[in-house]
Amino acid sequence: MTNDIVSDGPFRIGFGRRGQTLDELLPGHRWATLHQIHSNKVVHQPITPGSVEPQADAHYTFESGLGLVVKTADCLPVLIGGAGVIAAIHAGWRGVESDIIGETLSAIERDRPTLLMSSLRVWIGPHIRQQSFEAGTDVASRLLSAAEKADKRRTNRRNQADPSFSKAQLSLEKGTADKRWVDLETIARIQLTSFGIPNQQIVSVGIDTVSDHNWSSFRRDREQAGRNLSFITATW
Repeated sequence: MTNDIVSDGPFRIGFGRRGQTLDELLPGHRWATLHQIHSNKVVHQPITPGSVEPQADAHYTFESGLGLVVKTADCLPVLIGGAGVIAAIHAGWRGVESDIIGETLSAIERDRPTLLMSSLRVWIGPHIRQQSFEAGTDVASRLLSAAEKADKRRTNRRNQADPSFSKAQLSLEKGTADKRWVDLETIARIQLTSFGIPNQQIVSVGIDTVSDHNWSSFRRDREQAGRNLSFITATW
């Protein structure tokens, strides 16, 4: 999967490259967007027409034909689809730390308590990957703690652990005492699977936004960086 629109059952998923607009990706579609603030706030779309763009970093809907959009420039775009529901999440390291993924799945579960989490599918778009994400030990420790909290949730919900996840994958020493290479995607997968979503139902495009100049990257370009637009929509 690259920047092309992918049709997968009732879902259409897109990861737009640097500079692409929504009209170029899927002309004439109906969109819901967010004013993103690096929080763990989740909103249920559609918001009342004409209202101010909600300040949040994830949204979900049960409405057919409504596209959910997130904007990223190194953060993870996490798109979720299941029986009658879709969600789009903007998950930077702060969002991963504060469990924006878990907050989103919990909100969906509260609204649809009969929905099986194991039926959900997930698409993770281009983001800063481990080979480009050097962070201090304080950030790495906070993210490791987030993964451990998700593992505790997995136990509490009696969901089976995935042996492919280990602490060694989360942060690797660079050779100095105060720096680590952090793997945000693995932590996000731990959070997703803690709700019972099978790891094999989580698809990643495997693109590093920092090293691939087709994509916007804040770490590479700082204030000159644009934003990559990712979306999911569905027809029931």
